[in-house]
Amino acid sequence: MEANIRRVESLIGLSFGDYMMVILRNGIDCLSEKGSKRRQAILPWVAAVWMIGVFAGFTAIWTHASTPGETGSATDPWPKGTPLVLDTQVPTMVVFIHPECPCARATLAHLASIIDRASVVVSIVSMTPPVDREPKSDLAGCRQQLETLATHPLVTRIDDIEDSITNRFGASTSGDCFLYSTNGNLMFRGGVTASRGHLGDNAGLQLVVDRINDPFKPYESFPVFGCPLTTQ
Repeated sequence: MEANIRRVESLIGLSFGDYMMVILRNGIDCLSEKGSKRRQAILPWVAAVWMIGVFAGFTAIWTHASTPGETGSATDPWPKGTPLVLDTQVPTMVVFIHPECPCARATLAHLASIIDRASVVVSIVSMTPPVDREPKSDLAGCRQQLETLATHPLVTRIDDIEDSITNRFGASTSGDCFLYSTNGNLMFRGGVTASRGHLGDNAGLQLVVDRINDPFKPYESFPVFGCPLTTQ
């Protein structure tokens, strides 16, 4: 029993489907030790329970991935009293990122794509995890991706230690993007991914690029798919 418990605990972090698959295999192995007739009688029930579990698991995963985060109220025009700088030559995009939000990796990848496709300067406002704990080791790749993007000449990164910038802009979800024209008008507010952690072209990404290339287009918004900025 203790060995089985340790084995299940070692599976934490696997997808729900993989977890249920291991349970099914373990159940079949156990039944095989007690005779093939009993196994054949119970196996359909085990398979049915497994299918229900897999369906429920993937439903929960899909619901989580496709549920947008809070966006709060838009700020228009450029808020006063912020340490960020509004560029007067090209549009300015302010992006709020929590370095321990796994969804942020897709947002950062799309930011790199936006910079390559349009003339824009980007200010990344990075949340600061609590100082009383170690950074999450499984998200080291996300932090590295953020640090790499911050070396781009058109990108500025600032750590929002006391959430003052976040509160000034009214951001509440990692991946929240604010696109401003050179005169400080808000042209776009929202996310640039189709769901949590989803890579690939989507309406939000295209709306940003369209407004950078044509600042006279009307204001647009798009849902933000990410983790809350204040609970990571």
